Amino acid sequence: MGHPSLHSVARVAMLRGSLFARPLLEHSLYVASSFATTSQRLSKITLLLVAFGFLMSGCTESAQEEFASISPEVFKAKLAATDNPQILDVRTPGEIAAGNIKGHTALDYMDLSEAEFLKGIEQFDKDEPIFVYCKSGGRSKKACSLLEQAGFSEIYELDGGFISYQE
Repeated sequence: MGHPSLHSVARVAMLRGSLFARPLLEHSLYVASSFATTSQRLSKITLLLVAFGFLMSGCTESAQEEFASISPEVFKAKLAATDNPQILDVRTPGEIAAGNIKGHTALDYMDLSEAEFLKGIEQFDKDEPIFVYCKSGGRSKKACSLLEQAGFSEIYELDGGFISYQE
């Protein structure tokens, strides 16, 4: 018997739920592919790459952040254009003492539990824009995710943090 019968046996075993069906089917596909022409192999590789691309784009889309991470220039412009902006500084007291954005409210993200942080953000209006920053951008992204979960609708995160804001 030739390779087509091996493939047929594997398919029948797969339909019946045999534990050996998958390895047998994979082996039969491997054997069959070894006889395929180069162009057939390339088209299979292309198909696999396209499928992988779709899978990866689905993963990044679902993990994508909803808040806007914006450059220091855009951050400054939006702050200036907003009446009474809500500014959240999530750095430590020592970092804040070294420099800050005028009008900020401090909530030390590193010192607070998630519950304490969520309690602290209750002082802000969820329907108004909120501007969030930390030293370099890591903590502020995490804080923005919590703001999002809490129902804030317009969140601006300073990309690169206060370090990039000062430059």
